[in-house]
Amino acid sequence: MEIEELLPHRGAALFLSAAEVDGLRASGEAVWNSGHPHILGHFPDLPVVPGIFLIEAAAQLAGVALAVQRQAAPGERRLGVLAGVRRALFHRPVLPGQTIRFEVLLAAPVGALIRASALGRDAQGRKAATVELAIGSAERALLSAG
Repeated sequence: MEIEELLPHRGAALFLSAAEVDGLRASGEAVWNSGHPHILGHFPDLPVVPGIFLIEAAAQLAGVALAVQRQAAPGERRLGVLAGVRRALFHRPVLPGQTIRFEVLLAAPVGALIRASALGRDAQGRKAATVELAIGSAERALLSAG
């Protein structure tokens, strides 16, 4: 399925370029180009992908996995939203043009939240980021403008 059918993100805010879902596990890829508006200033003459982008890519992949699960429930109109960052470690700088492959595992819900653990690796298999997230849920209608 197309990522844009599963997530509301568009344009420069959509970081995933590929995603596969298998039950509570998902894998996907993100890559950022040097012309991204935030990377241009982070840092001039030494571009580095901001760590928050790595967190957001992991959250988007968790959102894709949740959306695929929710498609099995007819009439489901809820959307996974990032509710918290429990832990984030950045193991090495990520440079524009580098593809980071994420693996995400969703845990069973605890109350209204779902815990997501993610590991991002570069093309050589080296750790780039380890992220633990709390994913909430919101009505799609509440997030739409107007």
